[in-house]
Amino acid sequence: MFNKIFWGFIFLFDFRIQGVDILPDIIGYIMIYSALNYLASESDYFYQARRFALPLAIISIADIYEFKIDTGMFDPLYVVLFISSIVATVLSLMMIYNICYGIAEMARNKEEYPLEKMAIKRWEIYLYITMGVFIFTLIGSVMPQVLILLFLPIFIGAIVKMIILLELFKKANRCLEEKDILRS
Repeated sequence: MFNKIFWGFIFLFDFRIQGVDILPDIIGYIMIYSALNYLASESDYFYQARRFALPLAIISIADIYEFKIDTGMFDPLYVVLFISSIVATVLSLMMIYNICYGIAEMARNKEEYPLEKMAIKRWEIYLYITMGVFIFTLIGSVMPQVLILLFLPIFIGAIVKMIILLELFKKANRCLEEKDILRS
C-alpha cells in the first residue's frame, strides 16, 4: 500500500503543458485515499489521514488548468484561488502528519525503530519546508518583483519535500510490507 501512496504523490508533481496539469492531482489523491482506506485498520493515524485526502481531491479539481490572472491581486478569482491554496496547504499538512505518524506507529509495533525515527523526522522537515515555501510564496504574491529572487528557494523546497516523502514511502514499503509478505 505504501507503493500506492508513493505513486499517488508522484501525481502531485506539477507538470503542465499549455497550462494543463498532465499528472492531475485528483488522481494522486484518489490513489492515496485508496491506500489509506486499506491501511486504516493498521493505525488510527491512517484513518485520520484519509479524511483529508478526499477534500484535497475535490480542491485539486480547480488546479487541473492554470488560470492566468492579469487584473491584480484583488481580482475575485485570485482571492478564491488564494484561499483554496491556504486550505489545501493546511489539509495537506494534516494528511502528511497523519501518514508519517501512522508509519511511525506501524514501525514501532513491528520493532522497526529506525523507520519510526525517520518517519517523525521526515514530518518535521516537511513541515518546516512547507512553511518556508508558503511564506516565500506569500511574499512573492504581495511583492511580485521579489518573486524572481524567491523562485529558486521555492522550487528547491518543493522538490526536497516531495523527495523526502517518496523516500519514506519506499522505505516503509520495504520495512513494513515486504517483510510481512516474506513472513507469510
